[in-house]
Amino acid sequence: METQGWEAFVAAEPVSQLTLRLGYTKLTANDMTQADTLGPIPLVRRADYKISLDAGYQWRAAHVQLSVQRVGARWDLAFDPVTYASRQVSLEPYTLVNLAAAYDITPVLQAYFKINNLLDADYTEVSGYNTLRFAALGGLRYQWK
Repeated sequence: METQGWEAFVAAEPVSQLTLRLGYTKLTANDMTQADTLGPIPLVRRADYKISLDAGYQWRAAHVQLSVQRVGARWDLAFDPVTYASRQVSLEPYTLVNLAAAYDITPVLQAYFKINNLLDADYTEVSGYNTLRFAALGGLRYQWK
């Protein structure tokens, strides 16, 4: 196996209640033990890049968090349902947007609401398996002290 890459991020707090973080990952991951005449074989499910942006805002007892993540193309294996023979398939890049909010009702009680996949992206992380589409959840969180 041969893996090369780098990762960088920058974080800032432009105003006292707002935090921002931008991250980037670049990765090349290959299986050199099975390299053929066309060159090295990419490791499965390793994105060639990933970009993330997180923004958080807090105002008094309220907290809001927005997260955007872009994941690049990846290779995976698809298996024939009869023979179980595998073949390499390309997984498309995708973008996920998540939103979360919370409100501290008391020092030990918090109401929260979270939306995963806000834009209802249709994406694949593993060939042959579905991923969650738009999902909203919320509730109360109590901390024993």
